[in-house]
Amino acid sequence: LGTFCGNYAFYFVFSWLPLYLVNERGLSLATMTEVASAFYVVDGVTVLVAGLLLDRWVTRGTSFNRAYKTALACSSAGVGLCLIASSQVSSLLPAAAILLLTGVFDGLNSPSNPSVTQTFAGPWATGRWMGIQNAVGNVAGMTAPVVTGYLVQQSGHYTSALLVSGGVALCGLVAWLVIVPEVKPVDWAGERAKHEAGRTA
Repeated sequence: LGTFCGNYAFYFVFSWLPLYLVNERGLSLATMTEVASAFYVVDGVTVLVAGLLLDRWVTRGTSFNRAYKTALACSSAGVGLCLIASSQVSSLLPAAAILLLTGVFDGLNSPSNPSVTQTFAGPWATGRWMGIQNAVGNVAGMTAPVVTGYLVQQSGHYTSALLVSGGVALCGLVAWLVIVPEVKPVDWAGERAKHEAGRTA
């Protein structure tokens, strides 16, 4: 759920940002290219910086649970609120600033999201767990562009699409803060012993 919600917002931006900037914000193709590129640069740099800072935070004694959930909660809340705010801003300069801030918050997701799964699974199950997580999360890649296209076609504007994408991103908070348990390695030997004890009983 957390991956789906985060990916939904990302795929919305990934697939519709150029058309949004041209059709809704009135940018030329040349200016749109610069603004869209700036978003991806900010997003990418944040991924690198966030990964470095998270590693340092954990190295200094912070638990995996606190470090990763803090980053994921900030990402979900930040992306969601920025997308919703974008739907309400008419001036181009504040809209561009909010867009770049969206990239910052989105960048917090990439290093922490798979780290949660890999911490839980360990070397024995990381491949299987990441495979399932990516499969479910990338359903958003099929859903977000279609839903956005429908909403834009029906309304003629991107307001409802921004609100939906922001709302979905905010739903990720439920996953990371309520549903996902404490992030710590699974004791596979202990789990196997419990399983065997249950079978013999």
